[in-house]
Order: sequence, then structure tokens, then C-alpha cells
Amino acid sequence: MDNLKDRVPIPPKDVVNTGLSAAKESTMLAKFGKPGQLTKNCSDPSAKFKKRLKFGVDVGLSKCQDSISQ
Repeated sequence: MDNLKDRVPIPPKDVVNTGLSAAKESTMLAKFGKPGQLTKNCSDPSAKFKKRLKFGVDVGLSKCQDSISQ
């Protein structure tokens, strides 16, 4: 594929992320900390966790399309 306009084939699902498993809750909490009160319902993020959140950031397809078209 020499042309940036060439379509890239999507690989079959059985070859993507093989051998991976979901992280344990204890691993996520150890790595990122408590996101807020651990309740049955959603709670506001803790002050420490909220500092890590990004607002108003476009991480969608339009961002990719813009970078390709430049």
C-alpha cells in the first residue's frame, strides 16, 4: 500500500488482541486509584482522579481524518 488513499483491510476478530484478558479490579485500583466513592451508583470523581480527566478533547475519527488530509 503505497497510496494513503488505499483502503486498509480490517483483520479478522480472531487475530486481534489474542491472548489478552481484562485487568482485575485490584490492578486498576492500584494503578489509577479510586475514581470516586465505590458505591452501587455513580458518584462524583474524587479530586485526585478528576485532575487526570481530560475535557473537550477530540479523540474521535474526525481527528484522524484531519491528520490524514494534511
